[in-house]
Amino acid sequence: MAEAVCSNGSVMPGMDEDVTRLGGLDLAENVQIDPGKIITDSNPSQAMDFSLAEYQEISTADRVECTIPEEKHTLSETDVRSAANVGNIEGRTDSAVSTKECSSQPFSEVQKEVLDPGLPQSPDKLFESPIEDSTLFNQVSYLGVAACNAPRSEVEITRSMIMLNHEKPEGDVYNVSIKIPHANSGTVVIYDGETQAEIRRFPVSKIIFCVKGGANTADAACFAFTCMQGDNKESALFQCHVLRCHIPEAVPKVMRCFELAFKRTRPKDVLDGNCISLTDPSAGESGRYTFEVFLEELESVDGNFYGVPKDKNFFKLRCDTDKRVHMTVQEITNGNRKELGIERCFGLLISPGKHVRDGDMQLLEMVSSTESTPDGKQQLVITGHWDSSDSAFELLNVETQLSSLVFMSVAVDLVLCGILVPVRFTIETAAKIYPKRERFWYVPRKQLIKQFVLTVKATEPSSSGEPRFEVVDLSSAGEQHKSRNLMNLNLNSLSNFASSALAGAATAATGRNSVPGTPDGFDDDSDWDDDDDEPVMSGSGEVSKECTEAQLTNWGDVLSDWKAQKHDFLPPFTSETPKVAGPNGTLTLSRRVRRSKIPRQLLNYVKDGIPDPLRGEIWQLLAGCDADPEMLDNYRVLIAQPFFQEQVIERDISRTFPGHDFFKDRRGSGERGINGQEALLKVCKAVSVYDKEVGYCQGLSFLAAALLLHMPEEQAFALLVKILFDYGLRDLFVDDFQLLHIRFHQLDGLIQEHLPDLAAHLKEEGVESHMFASQWFLTLFTAKFPLYLVFHMLDLFLLCGLDTTFQVALALLSAAKKDLLSADFEGILRYFRTGLPRRYHKSEEFGRHLIHLAGTFKLKKLEKYERQYYLLAESSRNIDPTILLKKENHRLMEDNLRLEREIDRLVMEKIQLSADLDTVHEKIDTLSKNLKGAEEMLADTEDEKKRMETEAARVKEMFKKEMLKWERENSRNLRIIEQYKLAAAGDAEENCVTDSTDAGDVNGVDDDGDFYKNQVRELELSLAQTKVALVEEQCKNQMMVHAWRNYAEFAWGENELRPVTRTGHSAGIFGKSKLGATIVDAMDTLYIMGLSEEFEEGRKWIQSDLTLEGLNTYISVFETNIRFVGGLLSCYALTGDEMFKEKAVHIADKLLPAFNSPSGIPYALVNTATGASRNYAWASGSSSILSEVGTLHLEFAYLSNITGNVVYKEKVEHVRDVLKDAPKSKGLYPNYVSPKTGRFGQNHVSLGALGDSFYEYLLKAWLQSNKTDVVAKTMYSDAMQALSKAVLKVSRSGMYYVSDLKYDRLEHKMDHLACFAGGLYALGAHYIKDSSSEYYLRMGAELTSTCHQSYDLTASKLGPESFRFEGDGKSDAKAIRNSEKYYILRPETIESYFILWRLTKDRKYREWGWEAVQALEEHCRLEHGYSGVKNVYSLPVIHDDVQQSFFLAETLKYLYLLFSDDQLISLDQWVFNTEAHPLPVFGVKSDA
Repeated sequence: MAEAVCSNGSVMPGMDEDVTRLGGLDLAENVQIDPGKIITDSNPSQAMDFSLAEYQEISTADRVECTIPEEKHTLSETDVRSAANVGNIEGRTDSAVSTKECSSQPFSEVQKEVLDPGLPQSPDKLFESPIEDSTLFNQVSYLGVAACNAPRSEVEITRSMIMLNHEKPEGDVYNVSIKIPHANSGTVVIYDGETQAEIRRFPVSKIIFCVKGGANTADAACFAFTCMQGDNKESALFQCHVLRCHIPEAVPKVMRCFELAFKRTRPKDVLDGNCISLTDPSAGESGRYTFEVFLEELESVDGNFYGVPKDKNFFKLRCDTDKRVHMTVQEITNGNRKELGIERCFGLLISPGKHVRDGDMQLLEMVSSTESTPDGKQQLVITGHWDSSDSAFELLNVETQLSSLVFMSVAVDLVLCGILVPVRFTIETAAKIYPKRERFWYVPRKQLIKQFVLTVKATEPSSSGEPRFEVVDLSSAGEQHKSRNLMNLNLNSLSNFASSALAGAATAATGRNSVPGTPDGFDDDSDWDDDDDEPVMSGSGEVSKECTEAQLTNWGDVLSDWKAQKHDFLPPFTSETPKVAGPNGTLTLSRRVRRSKIPRQLLNYVKDGIPDPLRGEIWQLLAGCDADPEMLDNYRVLIAQPFFQEQVIERDISRTFPGHDFFKDRRGSGERGINGQEALLKVCKAVSVYDKEVGYCQGLSFLAAALLLHMPEEQAFALLVKILFDYGLRDLFVDDFQLLHIRFHQLDGLIQEHLPDLAAHLKEEGVESHMFASQWFLTLFTAKFPLYLVFHMLDLFLLCGLDTTFQVALALLSAAKKDLLSADFEGILRYFRTGLPRRYHKSEEFGRHLIHLAGTFKLKKLEKYERQYYLLAESSRNIDPTILLKKENHRLMEDNLRLEREIDRLVMEKIQLSADLDTVHEKIDTLSKNLKGAEEMLADTEDEKKRMETEAARVKEMFKKEMLKWERENSRNLRIIEQYKLAAAGDAEENCVTDSTDAGDVNGVDDDGDFYKNQVRELELSLAQTKVALVEEQCKNQMMVHAWRNYAEFAWGENELRPVTRTGHSAGIFGKSKLGATIVDAMDTLYIMGLSEEFEEGRKWIQSDLTLEGLNTYISVFETNIRFVGGLLSCYALTGDEMFKEKAVHIADKLLPAFNSPSGIPYALVNTATGASRNYAWASGSSSILSEVGTLHLEFAYLSNITGNVVYKEKVEHVRDVLKDAPKSKGLYPNYVSPKTGRFGQNHVSLGALGDSFYEYLLKAWLQSNKTDVVAKTMYSDAMQALSKAVLKVSRSGMYYVSDLKYDRLEHKMDHLACFAGGLYALGAHYIKDSSSEYYLRMGAELTSTCHQSYDLTASKLGPESFRFEGDGKSDAKAIRNSEKYYILRPETIESYFILWRLTKDRKYREWGWEAVQALEEHCRLEHGYSGVKNVYSLPVIHDDVQQSFFLAETLKYLYLLFSDDQLISLDQWVFNTEAHPLPVFGVKSDA
């Protein structure tokens, strides 16, 4: 026996050397595995990244232990235990063996068989042992746990490792042992180093990332891993656990064990030969492998997801509905070639359109990825969530025109055995988008099936001997409809047909459900309540003609054996009448016992469901119709005889299976072919004539129709007669339905036996079994349930008899128990009428589950309940009639009381409906009056419009005449100047000739030249001032007044105006409350423009109506601060009106609870009534947004300044300090920050959305403080320097732009929001005089020029929401995606025009501003206000019907100030908040 050397140098007998080397892997090699990666010492990354939630296969192998010399340390309890909820911790399944030195005990005594986890093993060996394969490391120190915002960030994990390693000296750590499993189903366990008591366990599926310390550093002996604590992503906390080995050489072994823990382990049945095995000698073969991909779309209905209908060529989708993509992938075996094998799903993607580039595909959130092996074949089922509100899917969320379709591409990336690079299988399909409320008739779930042929070639195998392949080609075979066996077979020749005709046929496809398994979202306890009370259309579904070769062979063999026993073909059931003792003698019971012997194999086949093409023949065999051929001849005679129930039958037929084409009424339609209604009429007529005693029984048409779908009418008649007589269905209709009442009593007893709580509830509500079960017994469930379920029930009924009805009834009640228990009397009956049948119309999986559930109910007490019924009936005849009458009277009184309660409820509903009707009539009267007033107002408005148009034309003509006058005057002045210049030149020449040096004359000429030059300059200045005055008047008297007055007329008190529909609009940021955002936002603009009447109108509303008291809603802290607090403080600064200050304090106080976070970082939303705060659900890890938490300083600092309350300033200064002190990479501020820890989240840096105003407020806080806030200035300078290096770029065409940085990857896109950066750079360069000022001023001008170019390149001359810079430079500053092409009246570009004009006096900025005015007037101005546009590149524009409040607060204000005097809101005296509300510089007297 070989000996193995342990890590401390001692010897463990019984172990091979390779085992101790953990699989014989040389740890100096680079090893890359999938899933995840581990990079050892030769690779500087030294990180292991795993996608763990997808892998849950069970690996059972032996445990290998390695020990390391021990050293005692201590650790506080809080370091070990997590603050998060760690869930249920299972007990240990194996004891940890703690040895301070390697055990010398023979390994066989521990009763463990050693397997090398790193070497290939045969499948039998690998899955033989039930003991978990794991490695135990002793002499490890636990350094502690740290919170982690980015659990996959190697930088953050390494930083935590270094920090804890340096903080924990050798004597201040806790000695532990750590056990690492070798299978991804195992658990990492940490034990106490001395007592071996278990401290913590981490399921491998919860571990996310693993990192070891850098080589040749102080942290070389450390390793760390991150894990998730919590049940879901929303509530999860991420932690980083750090440990240190006492021997640094053990760290690579630890990492190797983590590698084994996450290495893919295949199930035994797959390793047994269905995929490429590690020891398979054919593993190196190359060739073509065929995969079949099934695509199904699911939509959310009442919280559950159901398959959408699919037409022949397209899916039917609804807009504004969450969806799921359900894909199933399985490999089709090619001859004798082994399957390639699917490792896992790498991602599920979708995108609108066809031939989509890989980079444009959108990754879906993975819901589930499960693997199964039906029929021994590997199958991967992947489900992804599709958020319809995502702008990337906008084209798939817009209702299509009547005859148009949209295309979409759905792809799945798969990791295949032996192929290192994921392989993408893409399906392109069409879809038609319907309205959200569109309802479709029931359509069976259809899947799009597509085959792919993958061609690979063998490459060099891996170091462990695993085969490797390289993809040569992947081609699609198109959509598959499968070659089916279309048949109507005579079973007398079935055996021969299966053995001969099908011997050389191609393999048939699967049955009706080509993808086995549980449906997505299936849950037997799901809430199936349905408010739709419309009756379910019977006959829904199809009769499939599909049958696989295996089914034909199996059924042919068993039926041949059965037919060989000819003596067994007897009437299937016979009546028995056992006698039992009763109180007054003996009672005779009814019982039917099957006579014919059924082969056991046939029993199993029938219980699983008979294939549709074989049902007709097998039903007849089960019922014994072949033993009575005379019945077929009788049919022809019976249909010729007269009968007297024609009206009853025709009424029944008209409502029988209307959902099936075969039974539609074709009379008078001109259609040819078999008429199902005629055949049904003949069968029902023949039955009524045949059974003269009973005749036709209402409801039998449903049963007859089910039979006609599988056989000719004469055979259907014969089988129906068998069911009526031999199976006892006829007995239910005779003797005044006595046997039916017995069945009800038996069903009551069975419900009480198996479902006692439901029985009690039905009794309490007064629901009796005959109210819902009559149809079940009399029609055998054929009246309302879908055909697939009807046929399966008939399979079981013909096999087992009437008892099957009880089992199915109990299964139906059991499956619907949850809904029934929550319903009242009417609700229960309505549910039985519509809700219960509709449940099984949704998916065939529910029907299969129902049949399986029915088989679990045992009917041992049927005879007892029947005997009980007779005894009760017998005893009731002997009871005193007075007692019976009293009982009946008591029952009637209870019914009367229940009916009275119901009447009271109905009366109350009637009263309420009457009140509602009166209210509706009042509203109608009010609306009629309003309509009449609106019509009168419209007429007046049209007259006013005509008058204004006439006035505008007159004013334009006047301006035109004035301009012509000024041009003529200017031309005359220029001519005068030229004449004077010529005269002056002549005088100079004359003086030269006469040699005259009279200085007085020369000075006189010079004086005259200067005079005329000054006169010309004055004329030019006068002309420019006139033009500026015109622009000012347009901005003030036309644009501002037009926007304000229409808002006041149509949306006064609302947040914003919809100018197209002339209604109010409120975005979610205002909590859907009417806060008058436009009024507050526009007040300082009105004041600056001198519109005193409008200003006073707004002031009155603010004083009387603006309040947050009594509003129980969440509002945005950021938006409320910059618009409301900032707007009110600006009005106070401009006017000195104390009312504005009081309102600002009131609103700011409502925002203060948002700062109550562990770190002091405010949350994004606050409830104005309760003070509860939270962040946006879409923010990364429920983080706060940098631009929001950093954009509170100006307002809160000024509020403290004017109120003396320092709380406001302390709050925002603490936020700034937290951001300043938080660890940052390269000096950059990421966009997400955790309010719990104060640390930054994912590495996303931007000067546009999510980051913009944070940098703006750093500079302006310094300016507001009169340049005394040195912290703000330093943070601004450092941040802009780091940001400029990271995101400031220049395109090939020479345009400067700021891009987004996401995880060290640049996205070459600039937001319109980032166009403020031009002004920001210039403002900083102007006031911070240093060596970089000139550079920053130039960058400000360049960025502003780029933003102007983005306007100039559009058809409307309005800027897009964002624009990109492609590599070739041809499409620079243009929007590419539809979601980037809209314009919502944004001000950022005009803001930069204004600042650069004030600082440089370059006239182009005013020219660009005038272009913006003209574009706004031409494309955004409407009759009743201004609106944004949906596509700036398309003319005529389509308006978005929203006049944003910031249009009045920012856009129009900056345009007005652009053409105003510099002293109006001087930049030296005022700073603008990010909503353009001016706030004064502290200690500087303003001129406003």
